[in-house]
Amino acid sequence: EELVAGAETVGYPAFVKPVMSSSGKGQSFVESADEIADAWTYAQDSGRVAGARVIVEGRIDFDFEITLLTVRSRGADGETRTDFCAPIGHRQVKGDYVESWQPQAMTPAALAASQDIAGKVTDALGGLGVFGVELFVKGDQVWFSEVSPRPHDTGLVTLASQTMSEFALHAHAILGLPIDVTQREPAASAVIYGGMEAQGVAFEGVAEALLVPTADLRLFGKPEAFDRRRMGVATARGADVEQARERAREAAGLVKVVRG
Repeated sequence: EELVAGAETVGYPAFVKPVMSSSGKGQSFVESADEIADAWTYAQDSGRVAGARVIVEGRIDFDFEITLLTVRSRGADGETRTDFCAPIGHRQVKGDYVESWQPQAMTPAALAASQDIAGKVTDALGGLGVFGVELFVKGDQVWFSEVSPRPHDTGLVTLASQTMSEFALHAHAILGLPIDVTQREPAASAVIYGGMEAQGVAFEGVAEALLVPTADLRLFGKPEAFDRRRMGVATARGADVEQARERAREAAGLVKVVRG
């Protein structure tokens, strides 16, 4: 009854989500009260945390989604400080990240609002390290979507774009070492999918992919492939975001997962 009431409050169509999930698992798009029961069951069965709570959200119209990597660390004075990386744009298919790029162009007002929201969310959570704060943006308007209290998959682009990657930032923040969120140049990442179901897989096309200007690869070493399982990522830099995206997509497309 509470879920039905919540959906009616935000209005249909709406989204029903688990309190904690990954890559869209357990999330439903519901267009009427008749679909609420199935959405509840799916959220309970597919979420990462068991419990009698779910999230219901209204649908909004937005231009793009960003990840704002937000870093909480101890400053030289011992006080907690918050730093923000340049905004990361990304494209998702069926709730799963396909490519990301940095920086994502946005208005100064939207960037300021994004940093304000991300700062408030991470202050409320507390702790040290990198938080992947996802936000929806339309013009100067910004809405909070979700937060991951760890390095974020879309942030893999920082392996190529920043002085310190999101992983280095996370470690430095936790260990009390200096951090640097400087972006060096535009860069992008593109996912390498399994494209098949097999165990004991290998990769072809690695040498060809590395011939793409500025390209680099991270192959995850997963022993089993699925059609839509992320098996690696290609990164690339460029004179601008579009060139970086083209290079990253080209490199990723050259790598093929094959049976070992």
